[in-house]
Amino acid sequence: MRNAIKLLFAVSAATFGFAAAAQVQPIPQQQLEKGFLGDQNARLSSQDAPTDAPYTIRAAAALAQNDFARALAILRPYRLSQDVEYHYLAGRAHEGLGDFAAARKELGTVLRKRKNHIPAQLALGLLEVRHGEPGQAARALASLKQRQAECGGECRDAAELAAAVGAIEAALTEGRS
Repeated sequence: MRNAIKLLFAVSAATFGFAAAAQVQPIPQQQLEKGFLGDQNARLSSQDAPTDAPYTIRAAAALAQNDFARALAILRPYRLSQDVEYHYLAGRAHEGLGDFAAARKELGTVLRKRKNHIPAQLALGLLEVRHGEPGQAARALASLKQRQAECGGECRDAAELAAAVGAIEAALTEGRS
């Protein structure tokens, strides 16, 4: 009986091995080059947040041309991105379209992720002067001035800080007159 079980085990193992070997077929080179999903790989992989972010360059160019709807259309596929530049550009585009609540939300996201993002601080400060609360703009200005004082004109952001402080001060002065 024991020999029969061993023989049955050996026969079934050999049968399984032959069946498995029969299923193994070489993969065509074209499929190896394109991946197992073929042409869908390019489409599916483009849905991930890019590492070199060329979409931000295109969106910034659309913003420079005041084409805010196009900028948002460029950014839309990347809306789940954690990239601060995405949120900054989306905030600027929403501001250009007059959706100030969405602009505040996007710029606020930038500042939560990177509290010293000077362009976002400037954009939010100017947004508050023009379409919001001057008190919020004054707080943004105070934050920038504090960083400027800590920097003492020696940090790499000194020129950008000075320009941001000057722009918000000028906008606040215009708003008072």
